[in-house]
Amino acid sequence: MKLLLLVTAFNSQTQAIYTRLQDKGHTVVVCFAISESQMLEEIEAFEPKLILCPFLKAYLPASIYENYPTYIFHPGPRGDRGPNALEYALKSHTKEWGLVVLRANSAYDGGDIYAEVHFKVRETYKASLYRQEIVNASLEALELLFDNIVNNTCLSQVMNPIHAPFTSSTTEYKLGDRLNANHHR
Repeated sequence: MKLLLLVTAFNSQTQAIYTRLQDKGHTVVVCFAISESQMLEEIEAFEPKLILCPFLKAYLPASIYENYPTYIFHPGPRGDRGPNALEYALKSHTKEWGLVVLRANSAYDGGDIYAEVHFKVRETYKASLYRQEIVNASLEALELLFDNIVNNTCLSQVMNPIHAPFTSSTTEYKLGDRLNANHHR
């Protein structure tokens, strides 16, 4: 299958997903999220069956997700949205966290969830948690994603009023506005 990885950086998570997909026989290309026109040009030239965004810090333009099935890997459990997810987990001493793969739509991190993986949070620094738990959860979620796309199985994202600001690329987000810790399993 032709798959495009739309990313901000070719980090450990992206590398692991890229390698796993190639090992499974997929044709995979990487597109860096620099500008809408550049992304569209590369996407249209490659004509992917799916777009996967394992590490994307940029707001995804509607011209992409409305025309191509696009899935975002978010380093937070169902109900968590927005940036700084791992920072929140570490600063709040959360014992269990997660990663979801959601279908991109107009609500920032608000699309239907096609894969969800939970993991224990070690007392460590962010980079270590990212390189180990997030990468492993991403690979597990990748398998679930393909199964759930085939079976059309997904969960709705939890839409909490606190997330109302996450609807445009110009919104500022404050770490203290994160969901109450009691929603995390």
